[in-house]
Amino acid sequence: MEPARCSLREVRLNVCDEITRSIAGRGAGASEKHSVNRPVHRLAPIVPLAAAVWLSLGTTGAAGAKGVRDPDDTNGPLDIARVHVGQSGPKLSVRLQTFEPWQARTLSGNPGFDPRFPRSYLCLELAQDDARSRSCLTTTGKEHRRLTRLRLDDTGEVEPKGILDAKIHRGGNRSFRASFRFHDAGLVPGRFGWRAISGWGDPSCVPPARKRRRATPPPLRCTDEAPQGGGFVGAKIRRPRIVGCTHHGPLVRRHGGANRKRVALTFDDGPSAYTSRVIRVLDEHNAKGTFFVLGQEISGRQDVMRRALQHGHEIGNHTLHHTMFPSGADLRATSSMIRGATGFRPCEFRPPGGEVNLTVARAARSAGMTTVVWDVDTRDWTRLSSPAIYSRAISVRRGSIVLMHDGGGNRSPTVSALPSIISNLKRRGFKLVTVSRLIGQRPIWRP
Repeated sequence: MEPARCSLREVRLNVCDEITRSIAGRGAGASEKHSVNRPVHRLAPIVPLAAAVWLSLGTTGAAGAKGVRDPDDTNGPLDIARVHVGQSGPKLSVRLQTFEPWQARTLSGNPGFDPRFPRSYLCLELAQDDARSRSCLTTTGKEHRRLTRLRLDDTGEVEPKGILDAKIHRGGNRSFRASFRFHDAGLVPGRFGWRAISGWGDPSCVPPARKRRRATPPPLRCTDEAPQGGGFVGAKIRRPRIVGCTHHGPLVRRHGGANRKRVALTFDDGPSAYTSRVIRVLDEHNAKGTFFVLGQEISGRQDVMRRALQHGHEIGNHTLHHTMFPSGADLRATSSMIRGATGFRPCEFRPPGGEVNLTVARAARSAGMTTVVWDVDTRDWTRLSSPAIYSRAISVRRGSIVLMHDGGGNRSPTVSALPSIISNLKRRGFKLVTVSRLIGQRPIWRP
């Protein structure tokens, strides 16, 4: 009997305590059908991803997703009912629903596909140019769901490449959704292909013994693939562009939350000739930074600001001329210059010297920004040596915001210290993120 097939169609508060208390208290404002005769399997396996059409993925979340229904066509535990695939900024998202229940703990992250030892699996294969990869859903011992990442060579051999950094949620016992950065999956903007494969580790799925040895193993039974026939679904990733972010909570932030081991490295007084060097170091170490720029320094350096955003870093407002207690007009003018140079509306304002009062904080919020100071000061502006800057920068805690400079003077010591700073923090388990991500703001993306 021909094996059945189905498919997985699917981010130095220098102010008196009274002001801090006042500021902190103000916010910004399926239908399902079942075959009567189909058996119910207890070993729940896989969910494939597929659609027999070319999908042009949107860039605005659920509104850009494409949905596909799949018929009740597989006499197995995991027949796909429907799937949605979409792009949200730098991430791909998948939502999948099956006709019958399944459990993630029964799935193998690297099934091996040996017909003599059938395993339950749910895998997504991605293809772009000459590169192919496979990611399979599995769990750790504590039921923490994750996606493995495997590389496929030209012969189909599999090489483990680690774990794909993905957010995975169950929407019930017959569905799941996942999102991950397409760069983490080895993809770049442009056309690519994907398909889903699944199988279930029921002993009845082992093919019958053969008297003659064959050069190639017999095909697996109790499997499914999407799209049917072994092809790939065509899709397109569009280059995401961040244009701003949401803001909420206190008007002034000195640090982020302590619930995660995250730190934000920030750089003031640029852009300058040192900014490109800072970006290069951050990129080489897979770290993100936030650059608080002066309006007077933007002219002629728009390219480096755009590159910072394209590489996942962030641009903030640091006034036009490094003015203490700036006016609302100053903040709006600086934000307008940043937006004109990059298309990005800054989400944070860094007051020069860390000096802020309630009037300035309210003006920043009116201009769409949260005022951000720091809790770790490297004092690199005082011409300290690289070792001294390093010693100050690593004195962080969960949620720390670290002050450094990429402009306003000779910043070679800062640039020299940066690789060691990043290495130390990452070795201690800290993730280096942008300020907006540290304080819980959500990015706004456009095509």
